Amino acid sequence: MTKFEEKLERLPIKTIQHPVGDTKYYTAVHVKTLIAQADEEIANLKSQLQQQALPVVPEFVAKWHEEHKDDLESSIYRLCIEFNQKVVNTLKTKTKLENWLDYTENKPIETLIRMQEGYTVEKSHSAHTDKLSVEKLQEQLNTAKKALTESEKMYQKQMDRFLNSEMNESARSHCESQLKLLFPAHKAYEALAAIGRDDE
Repeated sequence: MTKFEEKLERLPIKTIQHPVGDTKYYTAVHVKTLIAQADEEIANLKSQLQQQALPVVPEFVAKWHEEHKDDLESSIYRLCIEFNQKVVNTLKTKTKLENWLDYTENKPIETLIRMQEGYTVEKSHSAHTDKLSVEKLQEQLNTAKKALTESEKMYQKQMDRFLNSEMNESARSHCESQLKLLFPAHKAYEALAAIGRDDE
């Protein structure tokens, strides 16, 4: 028995007696109240359904959906056929949509169907975010350059001292150990120099 039927059974019933048989009916006020409650409950359930998480999709999926929403089932079928043909012929490059379709965790078919009820487009990285990322990377690069430049100066100083001076065995051993410690930084400095130093 549904909630509506249970509530209906609890309503007071009026009886009109007839010689042929009695007629039972609910009073209009009670029925209208019950219908209003049912309508309110239906509206509440609709609201809850709409608030359930809408699929979040990349912009290219949303664009494809908008272009094909009037004939969605056939369009999904054709997309799957085209995709399978590309998979068989591995020489063809897959599109972004086909890569998205190939990733099973996206639940691509289910998601495309659910998009009929609504969806949210993923937020893309803004130019401002990208600019901040580039600035942060540039700052880190400059810090690394500075540290490597200082290490390289120490390396060159120790190397010159090692190569150009008369040292006793103890000093020579100390200088050699310093060079060994600085050698990885020297290699990193050379790699950085190979990338280019024109942007200083």
